[in-house]
Amino acid sequence: MPTEPPTELEKLQDLHTKAQGKHNRAARAVLGHRKVSLGFATAGLRDLLIATDALNCEQAPAPGDLDDALADVLERGAAGLSDDPSILAKFGEALRVYARDVQLSRAQDKLLGRTVKASIECFDKALASYSDQVELAAEKAWLLAHRGAALMMIYWLDIIRPGATGDNELFEACKADFEAACALKSQYTWSIQFNAFLHALRGEVGDFDYAVERLKSLPAETRARPTIQRSLAMLYSYNAAPKSEKASVEERRDAAQASLNAALNAQKDDQDEFLGSYSGAASSWALFDMAPGDLKGNKDEDKEKQRLLQDAQASCETAEIRARNAISQALVALVGLTFVRGKLAQATGDEAALKAAGTDSQALQLLIKKSQFRDLESQAMVRRDPVWRSIKDDADCSRYFLQPGFDELRNFTPPTDHSAL
Repeated sequence: MPTEPPTELEKLQDLHTKAQGKHNRAARAVLGHRKVSLGFATAGLRDLLIATDALNCEQAPAPGDLDDALADVLERGAAGLSDDPSILAKFGEALRVYARDVQLSRAQDKLLGRTVKASIECFDKALASYSDQVELAAEKAWLLAHRGAALMMIYWLDIIRPGATGDNELFEACKADFEAACALKSQYTWSIQFNAFLHALRGEVGDFDYAVERLKSLPAETRARPTIQRSLAMLYSYNAAPKSEKASVEERRDAAQASLNAALNAQKDDQDEFLGSYSGAASSWALFDMAPGDLKGNKDEDKEKQRLLQDAQASCETAEIRARNAISQALVALVGLTFVRGKLAQATGDEAALKAAGTDSQALQLLIKKSQFRDLESQAMVRRDPVWRSIKDDADCSRYFLQPGFDELRNFTPPTDHSAL
């Protein structure tokens, strides 16, 4: 019988075994990069810091040691940690993802800007070490695309400031990297998506159309993915808006119909899709708003307006239900994660993390009270999820971790009234 391919967990465990010891820098870097690609931003960065000798692999992790090591690396210059372009590339990506996922979520993280710039420096040095050999085209394409993403993060942080118009030179640098990556690697989906989003982020005349065309250039199979269809629904809806660059009602109507079609494509393959559903609802409203006719009339155009009203109401209801369900499920997950975080902090004696978990739990309690938990997934999680069952069964929970009043949450049962069944 053919052997089963290794699972992601088995691959990760194998990499961890190979990375043990002081001198296995390349293996440690591969392990860190794999963790980053799986979403473990902090753990991946820790391995990359060990791979570059910025952290001691023989010391157990301690509260604050990673940020201290990172601050020291940024002070000395991240690009100077290694002459190996492969390790530098992985380190640059770890810094970019850590900045995006961890530092950006913190209030006023002072290292955010420096971390992103250090990521770019790592990509710069790695790129400079590669020649124009054909066999390295894929590696160069990856570096260019990910440097472009790091540059775009700086552009993004700048353009969202009140009154900001964006740094055009930085915009062109991002675009150049994405296009150069696609020149080296045909149909580079990741780079094409980022280039489309870059233009949507700027939002000047022609940018939404450019972003749409870039996404439509993808192969049909790729273009059919719910994530791509969701992006198309969003972009088309921007051109359907009353204050869009589209001058004529006909152009706006075409954009709204294209948005609605893309939203339906995203929804049919992903029943939990709510952002695409929202764009579809917005476009349904735009179609109704643009249509001539009288809701109380009996002419053909009146009847069409009445139909569009019903479609818009249905789209709005569906999108709202999906968005509320997403909030409900996210709250259930956040409560469980806060409990786990508190338990881990208790085990390590990290008083600061324990206090933070307690503070977060109070905020979650307020949100829980306002949430209806009407969707079945949330109700099932509260009843069967092992973490929630631990919350309910742990008599010491409120004493060591959560603030007084958590009993109400710990004993919470979502509203159910099935007496009519």
